[in-house]
Amino acid sequence: MTTSISSDDQARNVNSFLSHRTDRAILTYLASLPGGFACASQTRKRYQTYLVTTATGLRAPSAPLASLFSSGKDDRSHLWQVWAFILGVQPLNDVTVPLANQVSLAPHRDEGQVRLDVNRSFTSFPLGFEDAEKAHLRELLESTIVNILRRFPKLSYFQGYHDVVSIFLLTFVDLKDKGSPTVAVKSSGPDGMDFPTASRRVKLLEEVVKRFTLHRIRDSMASNLDPVMGYLRVTQAILTQEHPRLSSIIAQTSNLPLFSLSWILTLTSHDLTSFEVISRLFDFLLCHNPIMICYIACAICLTKVEQIDELIAEAQAEGEVDFDMVHFVMSKLPKLYMPEDCSSESHHQTKKTAELVEAVLTSDLPSTLTRKASDQASEISPMIEAGPESNNNNLASVERLILTTPDDSSVDQRQDEKVLEPFSNPESDQPASVTTSLKPELNQTTRPKQDGLSVESIIHSTLLLYARYPPTDPRLGFNEIFGPKSCLYTWEQSITGQLTDTEAEMILAEPLNQIVLPGSVQLRKEARRRALMRSMRRKKMVMEVLKRLVSRKGLLAGSVLIGILSIVYLRPHNQMNSRLTGIYDRLSSLIRQVF
Repeated sequence: MTTSISSDDQARNVNSFLSHRTDRAILTYLASLPGGFACASQTRKRYQTYLVTTATGLRAPSAPLASLFSSGKDDRSHLWQVWAFILGVQPLNDVTVPLANQVSLAPHRDEGQVRLDVNRSFTSFPLGFEDAEKAHLRELLESTIVNILRRFPKLSYFQGYHDVVSIFLLTFVDLKDKGSPTVAVKSSGPDGMDFPTASRRVKLLEEVVKRFTLHRIRDSMASNLDPVMGYLRVTQAILTQEHPRLSSIIAQTSNLPLFSLSWILTLTSHDLTSFEVISRLFDFLLCHNPIMICYIACAICLTKVEQIDELIAEAQAEGEVDFDMVHFVMSKLPKLYMPEDCSSESHHQTKKTAELVEAVLTSDLPSTLTRKASDQASEISPMIEAGPESNNNNLASVERLILTTPDDSSVDQRQDEKVLEPFSNPESDQPASVTTSLKPELNQTTRPKQDGLSVESIIHSTLLLYARYPPTDPRLGFNEIFGPKSCLYTWEQSITGQLTDTEAEMILAEPLNQIVLPGSVQLRKEARRRALMRSMRRKKMVMEVLKRLVSRKGLLAGSVLIGILSIVYLRPHNQMNSRLTGIYDRLSSLIRQVF
């Protein structure tokens, strides 16, 4: 018999993996092994092996978890079931969650931007789909996002959220069966919008995305991006502990790793072009505290040290270091790939992963802060201040940084500012390479491969960083960065049902210092000032180049330049054929690198 309950009641009653210590240990362990949950048969085998060899001291797993790994197809189609289980959403054949009627809900203030962003989605994947099929996926994507925003109007959309939701959509819909009711059936919605009929899988998709949005990335859905500044400060703090020299270089470009903003906001889904790689990272991230994305960002940064070393050496030989170029190099994600064989891990590797997972589980943040936000200091931990200035300065514009090209997000350098020697070490007489200070494990696992970097090496390095510098480490200064109602602290309460969907949404109506402390808010004010200065300088440069081209090469050269600038600056304000979208975006990126 099918029963109907509210989503909040469902959240209170669900027995998710976080409410069961053994379930959590097993899923975190499986997500940390090479391949994650990508292969159902491999996951079931690892699950059984773990029960026999590793979990002897723990209670038996819950019945739902045992059922999850007892059957299923031997392909990726089981992945949506695992993700739903991790996020605490029950199968809809047991409990039907009535979806709100879109027609009866007021439009959300951000729906216009949602439509613009959705129109640019699905350019890199899925492969082999015709334009009409991708258009239908965009309709489903838009309806999912709009429905969640209308149901929870205090959520604020950010550019890139559509990239995150698209990963869930491609996981939940059956891409092989393009004519299945899950994808193909539609119904009419408000304002001329076509909403796909809420089939069982689509209902589950919306519930999972809703839970993920309200309980894992809620900090990014506030009225502004001040909370995200806290994530950048944590990223910088971890880098300062692991690699002070690299942290010092970054501090001279923008004082915070602003190049990693889109990585953190979209969990790399905007910057990577491989669905398999992004899905693998989602496997890993869903089983850990939301702060884990900062550790992934740090692991990626550490793969750049040799390249930055060479860049700095060449620049110093010429007499001047171009920190805009440093920012550009750091902003480019390395080419990540999925290893062809993820089932050949050794017993030693499996044991080491289990030990790392146990260290992660015992190092998670407590559900409540030890001090109230009103009593906490707003200054940044001294360990973070690696640059020549305070972290409250030298910040590029946040609003224009999101999902822009590296050139847009580059930060101007003060002409009278004393540039530190990037690799100078007061405790050493030798200007050692950046990579020499890496711990042996990180240095070994992050060295690029022939055709890129294995995503598994990034994950392994992330676990090492988390075990070495857990969020409870006072040197990271969490108590000076985040308020008591950041999703970093409410994570376990959310998935166990102690914090309902409605309560999670209402956090966004409270003062912002409940999520992030004032130290991060100050960064935003400095960002606006520096954005204005950079904009004025860029306009002056463009005008000078335009005058030179017109005077030397005539009107033809000037016309070419005007066409180039129109591609860069007018493209976001005009609609175009979906076939040309990807070409224009890539061309725009190349042009921005030059100008």
